This record gives sequence, C-alpha cells and structure tokens, in this order.
Amino acid sequence: MKRIIVSALLMVTAICVALAEGKKIDFTAITGGSLSTFDFEESGNDKGYTTGGLDKFTLEYSDGSAGAKVQMKAYLPDYALTMDEYYGWMSFGSVKFTAGEFDSRYSNRVKNEESAWGVWEKFKYGALKNGSQVKESENIALWGRGDMVAEIKFGNASFAVGTGTNSVDDTFSVAESLAARGAFAIGETAKVSATFSRYAEDFATAGLFCEVLSIENLNLVVGYSGAFDLEESDNTVHAGELRARYAFGKYALTSHNNVSIGTDTMTVYNMANVAMKVDDRITALLYANNINVSGSAAEDAGADGNRLTVRPGVTLTAQKGVTVDAGLEFCVADVGGTKTNAMSVPVVVRVKL
Repeated sequence: MKRIIVSALLMVTAICVALAEGKKIDFTAITGGSLSTFDFEESGNDKGYTTGGLDKFTLEYSDGSAGAKVQMKAYLPDYALTMDEYYGWMSFGSVKFTAGEFDSRYSNRVKNEESAWGVWEKFKYGALKNGSQVKESENIALWGRGDMVAEIKFGNASFAVGTGTNSVDDTFSVAESLAARGAFAIGETAKVSATFSRYAEDFATAGLFCEVLSIENLNLVVGYSGAFDLEESDNTVHAGELRARYAFGKYALTSHNNVSIGTDTMTVYNMANVAMKVDDRITALLYANNINVSGSAAEDAGADGNRLTVRPGVTLTAQKGVTVDAGLEFCVADVGGTKTNAMSVPVVVRVKL
C-alpha cells in the first residue's frame, strides 16, 4: 500500500509540474576523482587517476506549488548508474507534502564555501560513535527507501512529521518509523528547532539546535544531538555541536565541531576552513579536519586513534554555473594501530544549467 501511495504522489506531482506555467528546470552534473594517490607508508598503494564515487546527475522541476527531483549517482569504472535521490512535492498554501527518497532538514549547516567538493562537510548534525555517525539527528526523512513528510507553517513557526521505511518490499509500523520537528524563528534574533525521530524499533535520535542571527557577519549554530538505543543503554551516545562562520572582507573562517560521548568511547571532531575570495572567479581555501577517538570500547572495536586531513585547494568559476575544485589532500592517521601517511590530488567539476 505504501509503495502505491508514494508512486501516486510522485505521478500526480509530475503531472502538476508538467502542466504548470512558468516552471523552473535545473540540471546539475558533478564528476570528480583523484588525479593521483601517493601512499608514503606503502608505495604499492600508489595509484593513478581514480574516481571517488562523486559522479552525480540531477534534474529538478519546480514551480510555485509543485516540484520533482531525480538524482542519479554513477561510478564510472564499473559504468554503474543508481538512483540516489528522487521525490515529488506539492504545496497547498501553508501546507507542503513531499514523498520519495530525500532528506528533510531545517538547521543551517554552515557550509557556504563547500562548492562541489562532496566531502567538505564530513558529518551532518548527529552523534558520532567510534569515529562514525550513528544517525542524523536533524533529518526527519531518515529511512532511505521511501519517505513521506508533511509540513505546515504558521507565522514564524513550522511543524513537520515524517515516516518511511528502509525496505520497499516489507510492511512497516508508523509508530516505529516516525519523526517530528518543531521550529520557530525569533524575529531577526534566532531560529530554534527541536527534532525527534524513531527510525527503528529500538533506536531513536533527538536534536535541539539554535541558530544565532543577531551578530553581523556571523553564522552560529549550537546544539545537542542524541542517538538512543531504547533497549541497551550502553549504545546510547550524546553530542554537543557547534558550527560557526565569520566573514570579514574577502576572507571567511568556518569551523564545525562535535564532541560525542558514549559508554567507554568518545569522539571529538573538529573542522576548520579558511577561504579567501581573490576575485569573482577564484576562491583559495585551506581546509582541515581532525577526528580523535578514545576509550576502551573504541579500542575493542579497533577504532581508537587520530586521523588528520589537510587540503589546500582552489575553487575556479570558469563561467556562471561551471566550477572546478582542485587541491592537494594530505592524510596522516593512526587508527586501531594502522598508520596512514598519504597524499592525493582531488579534482571536482560541476556544471549547473
């Protein structure tokens, strides 16, 4: 039944979009890879050009009351093409319905200079465990096969509910796959949101975020993320998060930070990016992120240690809608007793029509 409902919504949306006047059509193609990879620990791992699984092709239609999006992901060495994201939406005044496979987030993710890098934002909002994200805490479309979200706005406030399943073949319980988010904008001062998602029978996430708007040239988001195992409390993780971007003249400084604490494991993630806009065509960047994992549970899982990634790079705007991102990426790591000391040359090209 759920597959029929989703298919019907997508079909109705597509018809509405096709018949609408003044519709907007966007096409984006992104392809990327590494020109070379050098492993200073094991020279046998040195490689020439490799793709990084970044190839995406997106087609999006929209007008004032309906829209649809299809995004394909390609992996060129195997000539494999898979559906990455697809959804349709319709709005009726202050009420909006969306169905398909998509993400539904609210809080500012503070990633202005990310361009098409694809890995600039290492983690979305959410608790981390042993160096990996447990689950997002601010997304109410978490399921990945079939998602449905209904949102209503009234004044400065909004409320949204979502449900879905990871399997298009099996039935699912709405009570065990239910998410809700309430958000409110306090004039020009701040935006706050609270999210709760039960994405499996025994697992849930919660997020509480505040974006400060009142400080000139500063984007600041602070919040809490939780990942809860409703049967085994030792698997529960709590996180404090902070993201900030400060712009001054032709420079911009961005930082993402997450401290996640679970039973006998702690993950500390820090990212910093300095961008300098040379002119309308060239932006120079120095990006770095560090992931540190500690605790006896992390040691038992072979995840304890530290991983540092540094990437000086440049974003070139060849013409409107065409960007090229290129740089040198250095990785120095000692995780679970395995050492890494490597350099790669990532390049990403994006064309948006």
